[in-house]
Amino acid sequence: TIYIHTQLQNKRTPHSEYAKGVQKIFDQTTSRAQIISTLPSATAPNTITVTWRLSGRVNIGPSGLPIKPYICYTDFTIDEESGLIVFQEDRFDIPGWDILISALFPFLVGRVGFLREAA
Repeated sequence: TIYIHTQLQNKRTPHSEYAKGVQKIFDQTTSRAQIISTLPSATAPNTITVTWRLSGRVNIGPSGLPIKPYICYTDFTIDEESGLIVFQEDRFDIPGWDILISALFPFLVGRVGFLREAA
């Protein structure tokens, strides 16, 4: 079984459970995760960084909420002995509050100084 380490609960979850959770959150007809690159980290040892772009809608509310496209950087730390992923951490090119406000109030994107245009 492949496990995924989740940051918030600090526990290991079978990948199938993690995938089912992601499938429930994101609208499967409109959401896209596009891989931009997969490279060894230049700054962290034993780490692979996947850069990807996320866009689409989340299944919140009666008709879902749009999410403006943003770039995510996922760092996977690899155990030297086993070669397995032992830790995952995500970083985003925009703050989490920007993603939330842009989903709740999409008409503000590009009109309010602190809400940047979509990536």
